[in-house]
Amino acid sequence: MEDRRSVIPPGSRPRLLGQPYHGLVRDGVLTLSNGKTIQAPWGWGDCYVLRVPGVAGQGVQMTQVEAAQEAAAGRQWLDYAMLVGRQRNYAGAIIVGANAWLYAAPDGTVWRIECDQLDTTTIHPSDPAPPFAYGYYPEFLDFTFTVRRFGVVSPDESELAPGQTRTILQQSLGAEWRSDWFSTPPYKTADKDRRFPGDGYGVQWMPINIDDINSRGSRALFCVNRSREQGMRSEPNGNGRAYPLAWIEVSVSGQGSLDSIQISMALVRAQLLDAFADTSSEAFQSIGDLSADVSFHEIHERPEYGGGIVATPVETVSNAHIGSRDQCLSGSSSVRTYHAGRCAGGYYDGSDVLCWVMTGEMVSSAALSASSQTDITLFSQAYTLYPEPTWEGGPWDCLRFKYQGVTTATASETHTIDCSVQMGPHPFQLPTLLLESSVTRVWQDEAFGFYGPDIYIPPFAGSYSGHTKLTSVFGIHEINDPNNDFAVQVNAGYFGSYYVNLATPYGINASGCNLRHGLQLRPLDNCYVVRVTNKVYAVLADMEDVGFASGRMVIAVGTPQGWVSINAMDVSSIETAYNPVTGQLVTHPSQGLGWV
Repeated sequence: MEDRRSVIPPGSRPRLLGQPYHGLVRDGVLTLSNGKTIQAPWGWGDCYVLRVPGVAGQGVQMTQVEAAQEAAAGRQWLDYAMLVGRQRNYAGAIIVGANAWLYAAPDGTVWRIECDQLDTTTIHPSDPAPPFAYGYYPEFLDFTFTVRRFGVVSPDESELAPGQTRTILQQSLGAEWRSDWFSTPPYKTADKDRRFPGDGYGVQWMPINIDDINSRGSRALFCVNRSREQGMRSEPNGNGRAYPLAWIEVSVSGQGSLDSIQISMALVRAQLLDAFADTSSEAFQSIGDLSADVSFHEIHERPEYGGGIVATPVETVSNAHIGSRDQCLSGSSSVRTYHAGRCAGGYYDGSDVLCWVMTGEMVSSAALSASSQTDITLFSQAYTLYPEPTWEGGPWDCLRFKYQGVTTATASETHTIDCSVQMGPHPFQLPTLLLESSVTRVWQDEAFGFYGPDIYIPPFAGSYSGHTKLTSVFGIHEINDPNNDFAVQVNAGYFGSYYVNLATPYGINASGCNLRHGLQLRPLDNCYVVRVTNKVYAVLADMEDVGFASGRMVIAVGTPQGWVSINAMDVSSIETAYNPVTGQLVTHPSQGLGWV
């Protein structure tokens, strides 16, 4: 035996050692099974379970008397550990660290694995190369891991157990990701155009953090460009919610001795960007020929020479063609389909299977119908105005004549967006977003047309009215203003020909910007999915930037057990806590929650 070691007498040896106070923490207070309360301010956020071979599944052996005594005291002895928060806190006193996790080896030994690239702000892009105002983040990175025994009481009073390092060189980060735009005051890059944390000016970085850990710590999922998230709020720590770009799985094996612990890394997923396909079709309707009898006059004196106009009828053109050669758009359809597979994060389920939180296929469809009618009245008075210049196809004398016309054009558009998100095997389909827009435009004017090789009548001036209706997760909103950003636009040509603009942009931010939010699912009511904790994700909506109305909403919360509809209006976040052992989810509008 070493000098400082001594054998504890059998009757004095502790039989149980650990944290026996378990349950749901509300605002830092844990209510025990006997009704008493204790303070647990550390009990919120991520919740990891650690199962140690040889202990897990065995239960804790106690006599009936001991079991009754412990229950009366509100103590519950579990055969697994609950590690809470980003720091993976145990019992409020033992902190594993945001840059580390615990590995339980097959022989029952427990090891702390620390990584130098976790939870830092030190990964920066290259300097911008003019004329561009952005750089690139490194595609490969070295990772150094420090391995130590954990949970062993040192008789020599040393603070740390001996450690060894493992270095993995040039691990792929998925791509050479382009940085956000570098801006200088007073100009700032808007949140909607950013995907990396920073100040919106010249400071930005690409954080790497842990998305989840399996129950033995033998696999840990690193997320490239994951901010320090422990809730639904848009801008954690004021720097913004990073847009996840890649996932690396770290595998740990070995047992018994420090030398035997092995670590490997593998890139398991890179973010899917700009993956969509377009289809479209158009239908036209011929407006037919428009013709009239037009009398033309010889001009004896031109006004540009200072004289008066003397017009003598010299010719009458019967059945002169005055119709547009264009066709009238009568209908169209456009579909943009975003492929499934954009990823919000990953987690390990109750069987330690790696699962993904991904978007389903998003389909944005627009269908338009239109019609037009024109009535033209020609007056026979005509006279030359000027010689047609050569650059307009002359020379000839252009004849001007007077007409009166009325054109009525109508257009209506229906735009639908369908999207979904998948939490492992569990799908969640959002309600269809529907935008309906209709416009009637009337032109009425009296003016002059010109007769050269063909007759030309300019577009009429006029006014129009319209109506737009949006059905979204926020309900129904209507606007009677035809000039709003979401109304279908119809514009006149002449003789009833016109063109129509589709009102709604196709929509999602395919390149993955918008730092304030998470993974966008669709525009207008701006539904998006965010990581809340290691096993909780949420679908939110934010219509603050849309002209119909403003509002925020928590739509649903997803866990490994599936989705729970929340539909909490006028809030940007709620509090959640998920127990990875029992599968129990608890939510509250404002009360801090956690399981210990």
